[in-house]
Amino acid sequence: MLNAMSVQILRHLFKKAFTNPYPVSHMPDDLTGVLEAASKGEIDLNEPVETWGRFRGKVGYDREKCIGCGMCMKVCPANAIERAPEDPKKIIVHNDRCCFCAQCNDICPVDALTMTCDFAISTYERKSNVTLDTGKADRKPFQSEWTYRKGEVPDEVEDPKAQPKKVYRVREEDCVGCTICAKACPVGAIEGKVKEKHVIDPEKCVGCGVCASKCPKGAIEEDEYTPEG
Repeated sequence: MLNAMSVQILRHLFKKAFTNPYPVSHMPDDLTGVLEAASKGEIDLNEPVETWGRFRGKVGYDREKCIGCGMCMKVCPANAIERAPEDPKKIIVHNDRCCFCAQCNDICPVDALTMTCDFAISTYERKSNVTLDTGKADRKPFQSEWTYRKGEVPDEVEDPKAQPKKVYRVREEDCVGCTICAKACPVGAIEGKVKEKHVIDPEKCVGCGVCASKCPKGAIEEDEYTPEG
């Protein structure tokens, strides 16, 4: 199966790395000596490489946009994301645990998480280094831009409204009208009264899957919906 990682591996076969792992042209015998020589002006160090589209730095978090679905917490392999103590519908990201895999960024249904170019995040207060709210992101999510450099726009961008999206639907024959799914939906996309069949509005559904995980009868399944252009 061809995925983002497979494409990256193929790219490495034909393209050189855009970074230089050494401060000078070649690996120095004595790094301390190199830095001392540079401080005296005896040698020049390589300029730092400008970060671009596929760079994965500190996770950015738009707290206002977050709907509290918890999908990022489920996919995080490092348990770096947890509910905010003061507001269970929001999250905090522990930067000391984050492994920059971008899975939270890719799965967020409302693009509240992004991979920033901020990598200078070292601190003596390790446990206090958390992301609470970085505001609205100034760049596209990682997964949607990894094929081109930051600042570049593809020649043709299809209308997102005409593209099919993942949603969830209720199988009426299995629904018992318990209302658990409606109460759990973070965007209010589910309608129905007690002991009546519930319906999910595909226009409002963001495909987070919280309803499916809460349904005691397993009556909610993944579906596909194409918005009207």
